[in-house]
Amino acid sequence: MRQAAGDAPQQRAGDGALAGSAHHHQLHVQDIRKAYALFGERRDGVIKVAIKPEPRGAGFCATSGRRAVLAALTRRARWVPRERSLLCVQAMAQEPDLRDRLERGEAIDLRGDGKAGGGLVLAVQAFGAALAARGDLDVQDWPLFSSARKGANVRAYLRVARAQVEATAQVTTPAIAVLMNEAAAETVDFAEGTTRGVYVVNTTGTPEEIALRYRLGGTVVTVPGDALGNEHLGRPLGNVAVFAALVRSTELVPAELARASLLKALHKRRLPERLVEANGRLFDAAATHVQIAQVPPGPHTDHRRTPFRGYDLLPAGAQSALRTAVANRTSGYGRPGVKIRFADPTSRCNGCSLCVVQCPEGIIEFTPDPERGAIVHGARFDDFCKGCRECVVACPLDLFSEVAIVAAPDGAHRGA
Repeated sequence: MRQAAGDAPQQRAGDGALAGSAHHHQLHVQDIRKAYALFGERRDGVIKVAIKPEPRGAGFCATSGRRAVLAALTRRARWVPRERSLLCVQAMAQEPDLRDRLERGEAIDLRGDGKAGGGLVLAVQAFGAALAARGDLDVQDWPLFSSARKGANVRAYLRVARAQVEATAQVTTPAIAVLMNEAAAETVDFAEGTTRGVYVVNTTGTPEEIALRYRLGGTVVTVPGDALGNEHLGRPLGNVAVFAALVRSTELVPAELARASLLKALHKRRLPERLVEANGRLFDAAATHVQIAQVPPGPHTDHRRTPFRGYDLLPAGAQSALRTAVANRTSGYGRPGVKIRFADPTSRCNGCSLCVVQCPEGIIEFTPDPERGAIVHGARFDDFCKGCRECVVACPLDLFSEVAIVAAPDGAHRGA
């Protein structure tokens, strides 16, 4: 079943029938729990709730003949035929939700993947600060990135528990996995270590499309963060939208508290008031664009890591060779959404060699000419180019250019 932010009923007990279709409706989890506690009974795994108006304040109401599926109670449910006067939902097997895990004393691990400069670290830090603002949780969050330039793959981790968090290892089996930039998924499996979980993805695709693209099972959450960033900030930054999606989908912190925590952090960074207000509006808007779907897990959603079986014949000290090997494609370190292209259909290259000298990757392909110099005929952009634009700036004939790359429905990237 799929739900979107804002689907909660506007009417309460005593206000008449619930809005929505005659077949299903999403309710707040807390409302359903109240309804079950007051009016429900469980027999043989079947939850039964009377379909009739209840006193105001009960938190649940449905008129005779109007069905409301209690999907929010278990997040996954199916109808069980019963008499007209009863609403019957068969609970399906599922793992405890994140709040239940905290109550049992378990830690919840989050891991995010993205590109340097894409806002991943800020999103995870904001979520950690909001959790800490509750006052009853211990939170650790930390980033992982190299000295590579903007556009390189980065990771961020977060671990939260009611007791003191003592584990200091990186997150390898996350309960929550975040994908800030889909370009990062070209070189890493952001769902690695999971078979099911909560997956939050910054994308314009639907949860069903994303689940199919990345083989995900469990709770799949999408939000068009870059588009919302362009609309409210004038830049394709999805960090605040992803933060809002985390708040909405995990239900670990109230939205009001999360919003206040975000604005406090932005003020602390001494951002201009207009930008703080714009980020607040972005947070509010993102809540209405979050889409959530429950996707059944299966063998195809297994992303568990292959156990390490040793280095085999690889000699000690071969790490340098691995980093520089031709087979080790590093173009994924490039800025998302753009690629460099070379075009010289009329053989205008004058052999100046400036691009060859300036390219930090040494990937310019050329043919030596005794009279004209190095005649360039291309470069290994798709394998190693990181989009530094040195060749674009250096070429006096503008034979190199930067082009936009758009994501196709199948997840591939093609020139715009």
